[in-house]
Order: sequence, then C-alpha cells, then structure tokens
Amino acid sequence: MSDNVNPGSSYERLPGPIVEKLNKLVMRVRRVLVLRGLLAVSAVAVGAILTIMAIDASVMIVSSYVRWIMSGVGLLVTLGMGYWRLYRPLRRRFSIDGIARLVELRHPDLQERISSAVELLGSDEATEVLGSRQLIEELAKEAINDVQAVTPEREFTTRSAKPYLIASCAFMGVLVVVFLLWPGQVSRLFARAIAPYADIGNAYASKMTIVPGSVRVCAGDSVTIDVSVAIRGVKRAQLYREDDDGSESIERMNVAVDATGDLYPRFAITFPAVTRSFKYRVRAGNAMSGTYAINVVTRPVIEKMNVQYEYPDYTTLSPLSEESEPGDIAAVAGTRVTLMMKLNKPVQSSELILNGQAIPSPSEDGSDTEMAGPWSFTMQGAESGTWSVRLEDSHGYENEPVEYKLRALKDQSPVVQIADPVETNLRLKPADILPISYVVRDDYGVDGVDLMVGADDGRPERVTRGTPLRIEDKLGMWGGKMVLSLSDLGLNNARTATIQLRATDNMPASLNGPQHGESKVLTIEIDLHATSLAQQILEQQRKEIEAALANTLKLLEESRQETQSNVDQLAKEDPVSPELASRMQEIHDQIAKAESTMRDVAEAMASTAFRSLEEKAQEIVNEDVVPAREAAAMTTLSDAPLERSEQAKTAVKEMDEAIAGVKSMMKDVETVHEQAKTIAEMHELANAEHDMADRAAEASNDEANQKQNQSWEDEQKRIAAELAKMVQENAEAFEKQLDAQKKDANTIAASADKLADQQEDIQKIFDKVDERSSMAKVQDALMKELVKEQKQIAGEAKEMTQEARNEGSPQQHEQAKKATQLAQVAFAALQKDQLEEALKAAQQAMQAMEHAAKPSKQTEQEEPHAGQPKAGEPKEGQPHAGQPKAGEPKEGQPHAGQPKAGEPKEGQPHAGQPKAGEPKEGQPHAGQPKAGEPKEGQPHAGQPKAGEPKEGQPHAGQPKAGEPKEGQPHAGQPKA
Repeated sequence: MSDNVNPGSSYERLPGPIVEKLNKLVMRVRRVLVLRGLLAVSAVAVGAILTIMAIDASVMIVSSYVRWIMSGVGLLVTLGMGYWRLYRPLRRRFSIDGIARLVELRHPDLQERISSAVELLGSDEATEVLGSRQLIEELAKEAINDVQAVTPEREFTTRSAKPYLIASCAFMGVLVVVFLLWPGQVSRLFARAIAPYADIGNAYASKMTIVPGSVRVCAGDSVTIDVSVAIRGVKRAQLYREDDDGSESIERMNVAVDATGDLYPRFAITFPAVTRSFKYRVRAGNAMSGTYAINVVTRPVIEKMNVQYEYPDYTTLSPLSEESEPGDIAAVAGTRVTLMMKLNKPVQSSELILNGQAIPSPSEDGSDTEMAGPWSFTMQGAESGTWSVRLEDSHGYENEPVEYKLRALKDQSPVVQIADPVETNLRLKPADILPISYVVRDDYGVDGVDLMVGADDGRPERVTRGTPLRIEDKLGMWGGKMVLSLSDLGLNNARTATIQLRATDNMPASLNGPQHGESKVLTIEIDLHATSLAQQILEQQRKEIEAALANTLKLLEESRQETQSNVDQLAKEDPVSPELASRMQEIHDQIAKAESTMRDVAEAMASTAFRSLEEKAQEIVNEDVVPAREAAAMTTLSDAPLERSEQAKTAVKEMDEAIAGVKSMMKDVETVHEQAKTIAEMHELANAEHDMADRAAEASNDEANQKQNQSWEDEQKRIAAELAKMVQENAEAFEKQLDAQKKDANTIAASADKLADQQEDIQKIFDKVDERSSMAKVQDALMKELVKEQKQIAGEAKEMTQEARNEGSPQQHEQAKKATQLAQVAFAALQKDQLEEALKAAQQAMQAMEHAAKPSKQTEQEEPHAGQPKAGEPKEGQPHAGQPKAGEPKEGQPHAGQPKAGEPKEGQPHAGQPKAGEPKEGQPHAGQPKAGEPKEGQPHAGQPKAGEPKEGQPHAGQPKAGEPKEGQPHAGQPKA
C-alpha cells in the first residue's frame, strides 16, 4: 500500500523536500522486504525440491499417490515461507510520520525535529493551539536540513536478506551440480518432483528399454512387451497393468527366451489376444518406468448384409430383400443381385472382391456413415465363384476378408411322373381308352406336357399336348390328366405300344431353354383277348373293398364274441378288476379299428364304381358300429354292475346289427360288381365293333367292298351308340375332366386317381338307374335294345355272306357265313336272357366279320402259286408256326378227350359251378322262377295276368271307368 502524499491531503502543507525524502525512504523499505521474501521463498522451494528428489532417488516409489504427497508437502512449505516472509511484511502500512520516527530512532541527534515538523505542519488545528507560526516555520527549515542529510540506502540496507540469499544460492548450486553429474536422472527426478501428475519413470527408468512402449493395436491381435534392463544383477521384472476401469494388476514378466548371452537381462510378457485398451508400467530392480498405453481399436467388420434379388421374369418370382449375417449367395441364373453392408464403424475405403476382381464402392469413402455399397451384378449361368469385401478405416487398419461362395443355381429340368396307371406294363384291348394322370415338378413353371406314343420298336412321336395346372398347396408342383384312345392312334396292327410323357419348362431361349424331362415308359401289349382296362380297375376295386369289409367283419365278430363272454363277469364284479377293464378296453379299441376301416371303405367307394353303396356304408358305421363302440366304452365307466352288464348286451346287439349290415354289403358289392362288369363288357363290344368297322372301311379298295364296308361301318357305329352310349359319353366325360383339372390337381399330387374315366361312365349308368327306377327295369330295357340291334346285326351278316359269295374269295365267304351263324346264336341267347352266352357269341361274330372284311385284292395278293403254300402258311402236312402237328393238341391244351388245365372233365361242372341240369347258386331250377319272380305265365306281384289289364285299366276295346264306349257321347252330351 503506497504512503506517498496525495494532493489535497493534510501533508500538502509540508515542504517538498521533506515529503520527497520520506517517500523515498518508504519505497526503499518495501524493496528490501520484497527481496528478502523472495530469497526466502526461493531457498525453501529449492530445498524442498532437493529433498523430494533425494527421497525419490533413494526410495522406490510405486504409487503415484506418494509422489503427490511429497510434492504437495514441498509446495505447502514454500507457500508458508512466502506468506511469512513476503506477503505478511508487505501487508504492513508505512506512513510519512511513521517513517520519520523510524529514521529519528536510528538518529537520536535529529532530536525529533523531522517528525515534529511533519506533525505540526500536517495538523489541521488552529494556530492558537499549535503555537507560534514563526517557530513552526523555523522548525521546518531545520527539519529540511536534517532530511537532506538522510540517505535511504544507508538507512535501510539488504543485510536482512543476505541469509536467504545464501541459502537459496546454496540449494541452487547443489541442484546445478547434481544435474551436471547425472543429467538424465536429475532431470527425471526434478520433473517428477514438480509434476507428480506426469507419467515419468524414476531416476533409473532410463536404464530400461521397453518395446513397443505406447502402441495402437487391433482387437484380437497379440501384443508382446519386451524389456531390456541396463542394470546388472536384476533377476525379476514386473508389469503393472491398469485397465480402463482403473483397476491395477501386477503380472510377472518372464525372462526372454532369446536373452541367453545378452550383457544385460531381458524380460518379456505376451498377451495373445488383446480386446481392451490398458496402461502399463514396468519395474525391474530399482527402476520403475513411466506409463505406456496399449490402445486397442476394432477392425472394420461387416455386421449385417442386405441382399436384394431381382429374379428373371420367367420365374414369376417377386423381388426379395434379405438381411442376415454375411454368407454364401445363391440365386437362379439371370438374377440381379444388389449388396449393401452395415459396418461397425465408418471406413476410409471399401471394395467388393468378386471372383478376384475389385469393384470400388460407388458411395463416398471416409464418410461418417457406417454403410458400404451398394454393389450390383448379375448371376451368370452355371457361375461358381467367391466374393468378399475389403474395408480400411482411418487408422489404416483393414478387415480380415472372408471369402464366401457365389453360386448361380441352374434351373433344373422338369420331372414328370405318371401317377396313374402305376404299372409300367399293361395288357389292353385295341379299342381301350387309357386315362393317364401325371404330376410335374419344376422350379418355376411348366409350359406343357407332350404325350409321346411309339408303335412296337418305333420312335415315339408326339400325339397331343396337355397344359397342367399348378397345385395350390404344393410348391413347384403341377398336375393334369390325359385320355388316350388306342383305336385313334393308328398303330397299324402293332403288337406293342410305348407311351411316355415329356414335360417342357418355361425357361427362355436366352438362358439356353427350354428344358425337357421325360417320364417312365409305359409298355402296352395290345391283345384283342385282353381284359379291358375298365374291368381290370373294376376288379381291383372289388378286391380292395371286399378285403376291407372282410377285415371289418372279422374285427366285429371277434369283438362280439369277446363282449358276450364277459357279460356275466361284468354283472358280478364290483369294482371292475384291472384284468376285465383291460379286456373291455381291448374290445373298445378293436371296435374303433373296425369303425375306422369301415369309414375308409365308405370314403374309397365315393370315387369308384361302387359309389352307390357309400351311403349304406356310412349308415352301418353311424347307426351300428359307433353305438357298439360307445356301449363298450360305458361297460367300464358305469358304476353299477347291472348297468355295466346291460351296456355290454347293448354292445353285442349293436355289433350283431353291424355284422349283418357288413355281410349284406358284401353281397351288394358282388351284385354291383356283376352289373358293372356286364355293362363294361357291352362297352368293350361296342368299342371293338366300332374299331372293326373303321379298319374295314379303310382297307376297302374296290367300289363294291367300299359300299359294303361303309354300310357295315354305319350300322356298327349305330349299334355301338345305342348299345351303351359309352363311346360318346366317354368323350364328353373326358372333356369335362380336362375342364375340371384345376379341382383335381391337388388329388393327383396326393395319390394318383386309380379310377379310369371309363369306369366312372359305367357308374353313371347306375346313378341314372337309381334316378329313374330300379336296375332290373333298366336292364330289361337295355336287353330289349340289345335284342333288337343284334337282330339287325344278324341281318347285316347275312347280306355280307351273300356279297362275299358273289364278289369275295372263298375264305371271305366262309368267314361271313360263320359270322352270320354266330350273330344268330347271339340273337337267340339275348332272347333267352342269356347275357354271357350272347356276349361270347357276339365277340366271335365280330372276329369273323373282321376276317370277312378283308378286301379281295389283298386276298388275291396273298394267294400262292400252284402247289405252294400261302404266305405265312406251312407246307402241306406241316403245322402252322407255333401249332402242333396233326393229332397233337396245341401247347398248353389237353389231348383229345381230356379237359384243359384247370377245367373239369366232360360232364363235370367248373369249380363253384352247378352240375349239368342244376341251376347256379341262388338261381331257380329250370322251369322255376327266380326268387321273388312269379312262375312262367304268372304276372309279377301287383301286375295283371297276360291279357288282363292293369288294375284300374279297362279291357282291350273297353273304355276306361267313367268314359263312354267308342262312338258314344259323354254323359249329358248329344250324339254326333
């Protein structure tokens, strides 16, 4: 604080020399105090530093807290000295009168004249109080003379600061000397003393060489810290590791393996895979290093991969976007693929390595976004390669590229399977109609399915093309049906035919398409005497249904017997023993199995020729089997013994009814089978006659034969149409079936439809029968039509015989004559209701007609020269090829008088057939009516006798009741 005289103060009246001198004295005092204080503080500070350095050099200080404490103590001591010797003295107030008295104390000879003058002249009191003005002025003059004699430097010397100066210089001298002697160590000690926060090694840290020191590494990399100590005798080194969370651990370092022979010891420690940053220090003997840092940074890594697929148009697949971990990429050839990568950090650069070729990222590198890409490319056909992504961050670290597979998937060829027929070898008639069900599997689409047919060993050729429909609940599956009429194939009397389906997919030509797939080959043996396909299917259905019914019957009979045997025991036991309960549970399970089997039978009938029995089968299940099962279950659930016994009796009763129902159904199955078989045979005959007429017309060359065969063809076609209407109905049914393929496709995929369309048409006849009246009436009507048409056939055969006699060869004449006789036999058999004999005779007549229909020119060409056999005929006395010699039976035929294999002897009936004169089982004796039929000449029940009118109808020539006679008017009306 300055004590200089300010204008306007009470010291303005003091003489200038006195004020000037006294101010100089005040300034001198202050300078001396500052100098002494600074020297004192400097001496203490340097002394404290030397002390801290000495302690640090002599004692191993591991913890940084000790250094902070020592440095803190030295700082506090220095600050204390500064307060005591600098701040506190300078804080004192020095006034002019005070400094005047201080000078007079040092000089008594001044007799306080200076202080008195200052006091009197600076006082504000009145003159009367102060005294004489002249005396005061005189005193001021003397004071001026005294002040002139005072020198500030002599009055206030720097002797008081000398001790501090000496101490400060001494400490500074020591510091300089030790620095000159050990500059490296002293500089470390000095820095550690004044900067405890600095990570600096101690005085001996310079003796250690630490590799790698502070370094940046990638997560997962291996880090080895190697220490070489230039101090002899050091046998151990430790590493102080401080993790990110501040925790510190000590790990012993190993002597380096390759340190043998080194002048100084070496130590090392390895961290195989570092994942987090950490700090470390190394201590070896008295040496403690400073702190180093291992900074761990993560490499660029692909976290997610987004792949967008744009499929070729022909696949009809919608674009797809998938996000997943990086991995293999596979797509159909022609697909446009776009890649985007989500990264764990921003990168400086990125590029796609596609099959060894680098494709830079189109996006800007070095951006803050954690995305790479997009890259787009097209999958080429049959391409197989690799892809990877190379990334580099701002530190120059790259990712570890992983190669993934890149596969262009080939669109597989379609696979077509014939679902029905299942058999690969068939034996069919020339006029059979074969329904074919198929399933096609393809990756993306089917353009069509070709039906390929070959005759004998000829190359298959396409007959027709079908368009399958997609199966809705089956991915990559299509289904369809085709109908093959053997008579329309133009096989030209081939013995075998091969059938194969060829599927074509929708792959475009630009992708080397389309592709084809072929099914298994069906081989058809064409045999005029073969069982028709309709009859084969019908027989198979009958066997399956009968086997299931027989199994159901067996289960019910066994269950009924077991239940009956336990009725009394159920009435006695209370509670029911475990053994009895177990037996009743087995009975219940057996009835449940019979119920399941019966339901399967009913369901199977719905798609067979036996569909008319489906409702009856369901009734047996619901009205007999189910109540039996429920009653069997109640036998163990009821509490009262008598109630359990009654439930068992109820179960037995219901099972009796179910058994009777199953037996009745087995008879119905046989009846329906016979009816369907008969109609199928009629159908076959109609088809055969139709085919024969077609071939006869084609084979005719001359006008007469052409006219005859055309008439015959028209007649046979009309007979076939009137006989069963099957050929025309089949065509319509097949067209409807093709229209309904979409509904049938799922059924085709699950299991091939075993029912031929031809058999479905047979069943339609039965359905119509149920709608109109009874089967018996329809059979009567059909029989009458057969009789009428067969009579016409016989007439046509006679005409053909006459024409053959006039224009044909002898062979044609003989065959025509034979056909006429057989046609008359068939006509007579039909009149007697002998359907089987009529069919047999009609078939033989058809064969004879076929031989007779051969044109005469062909016969003439086949006539041999005189004495030579005909082409294909053996020489005189020799048998035909494959025929036995004269007197010998044919192969597989018995000798004369002996029955054929499996045939009874002459006069004996066939197995299961009645003897001669005896009726078949269930048939009445000759002259006796069938069961339920009236005797000959007697009317059916409810029908009038012959010649008698029906009930309520008038006799012939008589008017109806209430009607007038002919020519008579009605009642109340006048005559004409």
